[in-house]
Amino acid sequence: MDAAVRYAVGCHDFRNLCKMDVANGVCKYDRRILSAEVKVLAMDPFDNNADTASAYDMCELTLVGQAYLWHQVRCIMGILLLIGQGKEKIEVMKQLLDIESHPMKPQYCLASHVPLNLFHCEFECSDWVISKEVLIGVIRHLQQEWTMYNVKSTMIRSMLLECQGMLSDGGDIQEQSSCLLQGIQAKGYQPLFQRPTCSSLENRIEHFVKKHRLEIACSDDRSN
Repeated sequence: MDAAVRYAVGCHDFRNLCKMDVANGVCKYDRRILSAEVKVLAMDPFDNNADTASAYDMCELTLVGQAYLWHQVRCIMGILLLIGQGKEKIEVMKQLLDIESHPMKPQYCLASHVPLNLFHCEFECSDWVISKEVLIGVIRHLQQEWTMYNVKSTMIRSMLLECQGMLSDGGDIQEQSSCLLQGIQAKGYQPLFQRPTCSSLENRIEHFVKKHRLEIACSDDRSN
């Protein structure tokens, strides 16, 4: 996953890795990713063998960019999950960014919004005023939130270990990441470039121009 996401670093046309918002005048999909990294954030506390990866390890994707398109991060994460699950090759990220070879986005599921976190913004300002009292209150609240979620997580993990121990083969079941992809999951996996595709950017522009909902000159400054 880490090797795959590094293909996204730099300036690329991300039309295949976002939800195109042509109806609102967004017709240019060039964006710049400054850095991208997938790393193990937390090891499975129940795994005594720290030298091997566990399906219960918590991984983190960190993207740094100047602006993002609608659902861009969730689309990137959706593709990375398919790669991490072994369903797609690393190079599929590079192929999706090659709009000459792949001008139309194949249909695939978005990653869940739950883990998405805009955690840092940079502004040209050096005199921020931080209230110590408010900050302490935020820390206390987050500590309490962490405690409640971690208690639940620990209880569920203990139950999983007990249930898996009841299976004769140890229960080699790894469905942890499947819930992070939205939509209905097909029983048989169909490779990305064998799936139906969405309408091309050019066809979408033509459609909205005919509907008189879009001027010929589209803007490129809208980002989410």
